[in-house]
Amino acid sequence: MRTEIIPSILEQTKEKFLERYSAVSTAAKTVQLDVLDNSFVPFMDFCDPDFINGLHPTLNFEIHFMINEVRRALDSWQFPWVKKIIFHYETVSEAPALIQEILACGKEAAMAINPETHPDAIWDLLPILSCVQVMTVHPGQNASPFLPATLVHIKQIRGRSKKIDIEVDGGIDPQTAPLCHAAGANIFVVGSYLGNNEIEERLQLLKQSVS
Repeated sequence: MRTEIIPSILEQTKEKFLERYSAVSTAAKTVQLDVLDNSFVPFMDFCDPDFINGLHPTLNFEIHFMINEVRRALDSWQFPWVKKIIFHYETVSEAPALIQEILACGKEAAMAINPETHPDAIWDLLPILSCVQVMTVHPGQNASPFLPATLVHIKQIRGRSKKIDIEVDGGIDPQTAPLCHAAGANIFVVGSYLGNNEIEERLQLLKQSVS
């Protein structure tokens, strides 16, 4: 199964977004953009889809919705550079219908689960998901501490499916990435460890840690 390192973007201002976007653009093919609106988590960030489209992105974007009204926001992100939509299990009551809506838009459908959510809540959804994202921190802020207990969730999901992508997000660095990889994760979302300097060198260290 392929392994992939994906830089994340979680910035509060347009200026900081542009700085981060510029830094990761030269080092990665795919980035994950966090979308926060002070509903699901008590934080906001800069995530204007029309502004980003005006940059004519050559990167592939994953959109990680950390919001309650995913359906309402979905139409705003129907751009070719958006390849995957990630929403939280904890924010929806009709997950199968939302997954079908995402697939109908030509996007990959992925579901994130918080550290407190047991994976058995999503077993019935695995056949229609391309990816499960395990939050290895409490979501919403950069530099939150890695939660080792979430390794059990990764193992349980991999035990259920050998084919599905398991993405991990939060506190990922050369020490924690191998733990997640050994548990069954194959996609690693990385934020604060990369910073905006020496990104290519740090990405290489991460790749080596899970090879």
